[in-house]
Amino acid sequence: MNLKISIVFIFLSCCLFLGCSGDQSNNQHIGTWELVSYSVGISADLNNDNIANENLLKEFDCENLETLVFEDEVVSNNKSFNPEVKITLVNAENNEYAFIVKCDNEGFIGFASDYLKQGDTISIQNKVSILKDNTLTRVLSGNIEVYNAAGTEIIERRDLTLVYKKQK
Repeated sequence: MNLKISIVFIFLSCCLFLGCSGDQSNNQHIGTWELVSYSVGISADLNNDNIANENLLKEFDCENLETLVFEDEVVSNNKSFNPEVKITLVNAENNEYAFIVKCDNEGFIGFASDYLKQGDTISIQNKVSILKDNTLTRVLSGNIEVYNAAGTEIIERRDLTLVYKKQK
């Protein structure tokens, strides 16, 4: 009889333990994510170190404090990286661009929003982000304007790709 009770107790303990562990991959997005890449698909050497980068965070002289904080039902950001960027196509034959960057030192734009997670995608304010391991990639389609050489006419729109890494 004691053996049967022990077996039932072990079985119930295992069920309880496994049942409470849940699917941790479903919550892998919960936590703080730091902005580590800001790209418009153009390499540039804006800081004159002779190294062109497509990740413009390495080129801008602006302070980046942007994080996304995911909780159970809300994502928030109270320190958006929001420089004013004007890109001009100087020479179309050589794909030569000029950048004018003004850092936002006056204040921060923030938001709090609900989100929808489905598999490896997270929709935030009707924009889909891709979650892979500890990286979250947001593509803001057509968010960056490129002007003609005179700076008077928009000649193309580029996607802004933001990449975040999960903080431990």
